[in-house]
Amino acid sequence: MPVTAERLQLLIEAVDRDVIMVNPCHGVKLKKRYDERDTRDKWSFLTWAEQCAIAACQAIPYEDRLMITIAAGTGMRQGEMRHLEMRHVAIDGPDPYLDIRVAGRDRRDPTKRLPTKSGKPREVPLLLGVRDAVREWLQIRPLYAPHNPDDLVFPTRTGGLRQSGKFFGRSNTLRGYYAAAGVKLRPYLHHHALRHTFATNL
Repeated sequence: MPVTAERLQLLIEAVDRDVIMVNPCHGVKLKKRYDERDTRDKWSFLTWAEQCAIAACQAIPYEDRLMITIAAGTGMRQGEMRHLEMRHVAIDGPDPYLDIRVAGRDRRDPTKRLPTKSGKPREVPLLLGVRDAVREWLQIRPLYAPHNPDDLVFPTRTGGLRQSGKFFGRSNTLRGYYAAAGVKLRPYLHHHALRHTFATNL
């Protein structure tokens, strides 16, 4: 089967959504093709007004609003958030940060942690806007998930690992939150759009 730009994009999307852990076509380069599709916007992000609307929307559970704010304020991928452990959080001190090292677990050996998409760890500084959200989340986390054996930063209420592609419980929950906040639904407005929101904010 020939490798096309569309198939490469699907594989990249599958890695971003934690459907697969490794892109089998990583490093494959295609000859640049210019046509009318190059002018289409392939990614979505939340405007500042939309971010404020989500943060203020009482229809969205407070805990989930905090997690949306943290995702948009750090640019973490969904897999990185799912697997982040407290030992990788440096919240105290003048320059708090998150040490992003893990993006998954080996399905054959769940004790084995898999590296980030780039294969390299990185420190994500907690800038002023997101710093308070992280501190607030860490305060309510013990009440949210009293049993949390892996000391996950963002566990489920039962203390387990969040499901791939279903960070907020169901695959369409986040879009439901967007709709509840009055955000106009559009293509590509899924969890990974929060990463693009972070980049746009910067």
